[in-house]
Amino acid sequence: MHNVVETRIAAPPDEVFRIVCDFAGYPRWNPFTPEVVGRCAPGERVQVLVKLDGEPFRMPRVVVDVGPGRRFSWRGAAWYSWLV
Repeated sequence: MHNVVETRIAAPPDEVFRIVCDFAGYPRWNPFTPEVVGRCAPGERVQVLVKLDGEPFRMPRVVVDVGPGRRFSWRGAAWYSWLV
């Protein structure tokens, strides 16, 4: 399964990339993801705390692609990754 999400943002690409890769800053702009622990680098394993319907749960992720100012992607790293 392959999902792609695309959104146009009225900001320079470098600024958007800086915010997306600032995992410690996620609580300031993403109420569904109050915590991301790890490094924004290809191959790094990160732990993502997600809140859906108020219930928190952890989702392991692996950073797949990082192109500064251009792209960022991660994939699930658990058997249930296809659920979310």
